[in-house]
Amino acid sequence: MNDKPYDICFVGSGLSCSSVIYNLFSNDHKESIGFKKILIIEKNDSNLWRGIPYGGIAKNEFFLIETLRQAPFPIFEEWLLNNRRRLHGLLIDNNEILHNWYGDNKDNILSGNILDIYFPRYIFGFFINEIINNIRNASDCGFTIDISYAEVTDIDRHSTNKYRVTTSENIFFLSRYIVMAIGSIPKHHTVKSKKYFTDSEFCAVYQYDDIAKEILAGSNDQSLVIVGASASALELLYFISNNDELLLSLRNIYIISNSGRLIDGLCASDFDALASPDYVLMRRSSDIYRKAVSGIAEKITIIKARVKSVEEHGEDLSIVYSKDNSGDNIMRSNIVINCSGSGSLDNTNSPLLNNLKEKFPVTEERRGFEVNDNNQVIGCPGFFVVGPLLNRAFSSRQVESIPAVFREAKVVAEALINVERNPYLHSKCESETII
Repeated sequence: MNDKPYDICFVGSGLSCSSVIYNLFSNDHKESIGFKKILIIEKNDSNLWRGIPYGGIAKNEFFLIETLRQAPFPIFEEWLLNNRRRLHGLLIDNNEILHNWYGDNKDNILSGNILDIYFPRYIFGFFINEIINNIRNASDCGFTIDISYAEVTDIDRHSTNKYRVTTSENIFFLSRYIVMAIGSIPKHHTVKSKKYFTDSEFCAVYQYDDIAKEILAGSNDQSLVIVGASASALELLYFISNNDELLLSLRNIYIISNSGRLIDGLCASDFDALASPDYVLMRRSSDIYRKAVSGIAEKITIIKARVKSVEEHGEDLSIVYSKDNSGDNIMRSNIVINCSGSGSLDNTNSPLLNNLKEKFPVTEERRGFEVNDNNQVIGCPGFFVVGPLLNRAFSSRQVESIPAVFREAKVVAEALINVERNPYLHSKCESETII
């Protein structure tokens, strides 16, 4: 254990972490706060600052779901305008999709007409990486960042104003403040079949090459079931649509979803917009994705239902699902891919979340921790949450788009600054401590 505590420990180094650091240290107040020693603990060294969706695991030819007109983000817009002549040099060599994208958008990019362009996700990741490194490398930055590549397994109250962070290597760190920035809850599944796929990390990024290999290893008359109909399902369909061999191998693609609506388009025959939550109706998708999916619509069937289980059935998989509590239905499929979004705190393989759910107040739907308006966990002074783990149910604020993550990070940064400048606020919270 280090003798001197860190000022802030970030668990996770992706967009949520980067957004808090940007809001803390890129403004005029950085000289007047006492945050000098920062610790980042990250599981995967390919995701530093960018996170999984915009880092080294995601496919380079995937695009942002929203344009700058749909989801204004002035910092990114300014960077794009200042670097528009640089973008061609950032393209991945021999990637036909990206070079075609640039050819289609070159004139608008060079003229600065960028509000309606869907940019590749890795370019956004490059932007995040650059702005954070610019802050770190500034001669007057006034702080240091240590990075530990490890998995956090537990966090405890060590003493007044300090938390103890434990990693899987049984290394301990002390920190005055904690910022949980890990993304969505990773899911735990009992299905061990190589034909069953789910997200491999803290958000919906899949083993696309393994999926393609498994599909191509079968006959040319296979069925695929996708559980869930959110952005990751659409991305998967986009991936399939760009591979002629995969399309030839797949006879049917079934999407089983509680909402019964694929983003921006295809719906189940019994989809009811009037009965659907606002977040379902407001989902957007890239024109690039939407066009690709419309091209394979004849293979797609959407079923409005809740998947209850997936089990091995000989060489294939058996999916049990229920429509409007009217009894169970069973479907057989060659391959199943779970795109249903984040898991529950009661069904996760994360040792950290399994430990924290016993100590922290958990939201009623068990998909996040209860926080106040400053994103501080109730009863845990100095312990903040940012990013998708906040969960939409904790308030009326959306928390999962890029601008929303940045906005919630700003809330955390301002709360950290206020508490640091006003020790009374921290001591007042101490009386409510629950761990």
